[in-house]
Formats: sequence, structure tokens, C-alpha cells
Amino acid sequence: MSNSAAMDGVEYGYVVWGLRDVTLDVVGTTFKPKEAKKGNEPLINWLVRSTQPHLDIEFFETMFEGKGVVVLRIPKAPH
Repeated sequence: MSNSAAMDGVEYGYVVWGLRDVTLDVVGTTFKPKEAKKGNEPLINWLVRSTQPHLDIEFFETMFEGKGVVVLRIPKAPH
């Protein structure tokens, strides 16, 4: 996502949970990134530690039409 954002000349790439792939209908998700773990480590810490170079990723959680939606925002890769 980071490399794609850089190649497309945009500041960020995004991953969205809670939308149907083709129709983009809001279906909701139970994914809670702040509660998720990779092994015994919080997922967000693991993602930041595992990326090279380190990226300032951000998760946004919201409700839309009464359903959970999560967005991961990934900055473009540095030059």
C-alpha cells in the first residue's frame, strides 16, 4: 500500500474493514485494531516495528449506519 501510494503520487493508501469488496455496501466488522494482537504483542506495535522503513500508520474506528467500520491509513513510501 505504501509503495502503491508513492507510485500513484498520493499521500496515503487505505485498507478498509466493514465494506463489501465489489459493491462497497456497509456490512460492518468486529475487528478492533486497538485490541488485536500478533502473538502476545499489540497488533499496532507489531506493525510499526515490522515495517522498514518505519511508517506512521493510523487506524480509525467509526460506526456508519449502525455498523463498525475500520480504516487503516498508510503513508506513501519515502523516496
